Formats: sequence, structure tokens, C-alpha cells
Amino acid sequence: MLGNLDLGLQAVTRDNLEIKVEYGLNVGQDFLSQRGMARFAVHF
Repeated sequence: MLGNLDLGLQAVTRDNLEIKVEYGLNVGQDFLSQRGMARFAVHF
């Protein structure tokens, strides 16, 4: 049996600033795996 969970959030401001965060979780009978990511960008 395997369980997966993926969550994410992204926001862009009027000043062209962007922030994005993600989290992932995989769970099995004999293992647990987690991952995370954060990104910040200035668009011009």
C-alpha cells in the first residue's frame, strides 16, 4: 500500500514578485519519503 500527498502554493504580486512553495509526502509500508521546494523570483 502506498500513500501520496502533494501540496503547493504560488503567489504573484502586482510588483512582479513571485513565491512558490511545494511539499510532497510518500508513505509505504516500509518507507517514508518527504520533499520540499521553495522558489522566489522577480519578473522584469
